[in-house]
Amino acid sequence: MSEGNPFQKLSGFLRRSDRPEQPPYKARATTQSWMLPAFFLIFAVLVIPMLWLAIARWLGIVGAVSTDPLGLLAMIGSAMGAIFTVGGMVIALVAVLTQLTLQDRAERVLEDKYKTDLLPELHKLMERRIKAAFQWNEAKQILQEPVRPLTYSGMEQQLPAQGLPYRWTEADIYARQAITLYPDLPDVRKHMGLDLGMGAAEYFLAVQQISNPLSGRDSYWKHVAKPELLLEKAIGWLEDALHRGEDTNGSVAAHLALLYGARGDFDVMLETIQHAIKADEDIRDSLHHPRHLPLLAAPCRGNTEQIKRVGRVLKKDLPVPKREVQDSMTSFAKREDSDTTLEWWVVGQHSSVLAPTALTIIRTDHDGSVHLYAQYHMHGDRHYIPPKENGQTDLPPEELCQRLCERFLFLCPFI
Repeated sequence: MSEGNPFQKLSGFLRRSDRPEQPPYKARATTQSWMLPAFFLIFAVLVIPMLWLAIARWLGIVGAVSTDPLGLLAMIGSAMGAIFTVGGMVIALVAVLTQLTLQDRAERVLEDKYKTDLLPELHKLMERRIKAAFQWNEAKQILQEPVRPLTYSGMEQQLPAQGLPYRWTEADIYARQAITLYPDLPDVRKHMGLDLGMGAAEYFLAVQQISNPLSGRDSYWKHVAKPELLLEKAIGWLEDALHRGEDTNGSVAAHLALLYGARGDFDVMLETIQHAIKADEDIRDSLHHPRHLPLLAAPCRGNTEQIKRVGRVLKKDLPVPKREVQDSMTSFAKREDSDTTLEWWVVGQHSSVLAPTALTIIRTDHDGSVHLYAQYHMHGDRHYIPPKENGQTDLPPEELCQRLCERFLFLCPFI
C-alpha cells in the first residue's frame, strides 16, 4: 500500500501557484495592455512640447523663443527629464509595493495550506512509521528468542544455531503489519527471508541426516517449523527483497537459490545462482560449503548431467571423481585417531535414493586389518552397505568404494 507524500502535494501546489491559468477575458485584457502606455508615450512626446510653448508665450517670452529656440528646447528637455524621473521613481515604488504585497499573500496562502493539508498528513505519516517500527521490533525480538532443546526418537539434541524459535509465525505477522504501515521500511524483507530461509534449509538437511525429523514427543520440526509453510514464506520474503533492490551484495539471491533447490526448481535455481555470482564472485566459493551443495543438488534427482551443470556454474567437479572418493576412504582407513566415522553427502543413481543423503562410513578393526561399512537413512529406515542380512558386515576400503560409487554420486564430505 503506497503512502501519499505530503511534500509532493506541496510542490504540486507551488507549481500551480506559479503559473495560474487565466480565464479568456483576462487573457484578452493582457494582450491589449500595451496600448495604454503607448498612448501616454505619444501624448508626452507631442503634447508636452506644445504645452511648454504655450506657457512661454503666456509668460511673454516669445522673443526669447524666437531668438534662442535651442535654449527653450533645452529648458523643455530638462523639465521633461525631471518629470520622467519622478514618474519612474513612482512606478518603481509601486512595483516594489506590489511585489511585497504578492509575497505576503503567497506566504499567507502557504501557511494556510501547511496548517490545513500538509501538517495533518505529516502527523499521519509519522504515526504510521512509529507503529511500523514497533511492529518490526516485536518481530525481531521473537526471532532472537532462545531455541529450546528437542528430542529425536528419545535422544535429546540441541537445535542448530540457525533454528527458528517456536513463535516464528507471529514474527511473520508482525513483519507484514510493519511493511503495510510503512512499505519502505529498510531491509525488513531481506532479514525475514534470511532468517526463515535458514530455518527451512536446516529442516531440509535434518530430513536427510536423521531417520525421521518429525518423530519424537518434542520434535521441533513437528510442532514448530511447519516446513512447507516455512519454505514458501521464506521464498516469498526473499523474492520481495530482490525485487525491491535490497540485495546489495548477492546474499539474497544466493539464499534464494538454495531454497529454490530445496523446492525442486532446477532452472530457476541455476539462473538465481548466476545472478548472485554476478553480484559477488566470492559467493561461488561460499556455495561450495557442505551445507549448501546438498540443497543445490536436490532438484537434480540423481540426474548426472544436471549435477554437472551445477558444478560448471560453481567451477567445481560435481559429482566428485571416483579417484578422489577412494583417496578419501583410504586415508580414513589409515588414520590412527579415535574418530571412526567419515560422512559424505551423496545422491543415489539407479536407485530410489534420489534426494541428497548423508552417507556415514564406519571403520572397524579385525585382527589388525581395517575394514569399512556404510549406512544411510531412507524413509525412516536405516540401510547398510554391505547389507547385514548377507552375513558380511564390512569390506576392504577399495571394495567398499567400488560398491558405493556404483550406487551413489558423491557431492562433498562433511566438515
